[in-house]
Amino acid sequence: ALCFQQAGATLVQEVGIALSIGSEFLSRCKKEDREKAAQSLFVRLSAGSLYFPEIAKIRALRLLWSQMLAAYGIEDSAPLWVHSETTQTDKTITDAHTNMLRTTTAAMSAVVGGANNLVIHPYDSGYQKPSAFSRRIARNVHHILNEEAGMGRVSDPSSGSYYLENLTDTIAEKSWSFFQLIEKQGGF
Repeated sequence: ALCFQQAGATLVQEVGIALSIGSEFLSRCKKEDREKAAQSLFVRLSAGSLYFPEIAKIRALRLLWSQMLAAYGIEDSAPLWVHSETTQTDKTITDAHTNMLRTTTAAMSAVVGGANNLVIHPYDSGYQKPSAFSRRIARNVHHILNEEAGMGRVSDPSSGSYYLENLTDTIAEKSWSFFQLIEKQGGF
């Protein structure tokens, strides 16, 4: 679903499309193979600079994935693997340091939202060959979030936040409606 965000999809559409692709894959599997197939799937999502909505997007996807598996009669025995990458579509050519902040914010939202792994693109890679400094910063953001901020020591840092729970529910509801629209039109 990452490529759809880069093409202009909203975060609601990104989740709906990811579900539709997963549903299409599962519908083509033999019924007895679906549970194993579901456990082998992963989703690539963007991590943009909208901090709270990006957190809620990953949480909503996990919630809806469980709902979709239940509709297929699949026991949700393994959580969906979410691969997240910082987006390059929200970067500016005129102020690279703003891009550094946007990339860091995007990375943090992916971690807080529950991404299993994360690629942090250098903040200048969208418009030039990344500099040695930008590549170093991209590598170090991982270390800062894990070692300095302690993000790796908390299983679900956003759990219990009324705002995030409400935003997650809103995104999930709209994404499910978009997913159903895709399915009504014949699926992915």
